[in-house]
Amino acid sequence: MSRGFFPPFFFFFFLRERERTTAHFSFLSLSQQNTTLKKQGDFFSLHMPMTPETKGLFGDAAFAKMKRGARVVNVARGGVIDDDALVKALDSGIVAAAALDVFEKEPPPADHPLTKRPDVVCTPHLGASTAEAQDDVGVEIAEAVIDALQGKLAATAVNAPMVAPEVLAELAPFVELAKVSSRSLGGNGEEKEKTRGDR
Repeated sequence: MSRGFFPPFFFFFFLRERERTTAHFSFLSLSQQNTTLKKQGDFFSLHMPMTPETKGLFGDAAFAKMKRGARVVNVARGGVIDDDALVKALDSGIVAAAALDVFEKEPPPADHPLTKRPDVVCTPHLGASTAEAQDDVGVEIAEAVIDALQGKLAATAVNAPMVAPEVLAELAPFVELAKVSSRSLGGNGEEKEKTRGDR
């Protein structure tokens, strides 16, 4: 649908190879995003982890390359955007508006220069803390406990990747095979899986 209403979408380098072929998107490398993307982009929506590569990714140099009137949304991590650089970009009109739910220092101080601006929308980084989300978590926990008590594989084990239920069902025989093999090699095959609630 977006293809019919908007210009082309671009995304860049914080993606696995198979994700780079997503329809209606053009993949850009880090060097390309520093030139092509920032010069062409109207909206920048950030969804990335904080890493040495992403820290300060949007600072003075990045904003200087943007065309005037860009919009920036950061729902990633504080520090991906340099807050002071964003203030300057807003003041100069390079960035027309921003929406943030993360900051370099959290919680932001009462006198933070971004929280009182009419061209900035600030919200808490609490997407999983709504009443509905908490209800869903409670249901997931109850289902995980029931599955574990019935001897099923734990879909939310910390020491195993999360997989879809149908894939988990396919893997079950191999997990049993691994336990039998472990016992034959001198292990007891009874190592317990830790669930996310056991941290």
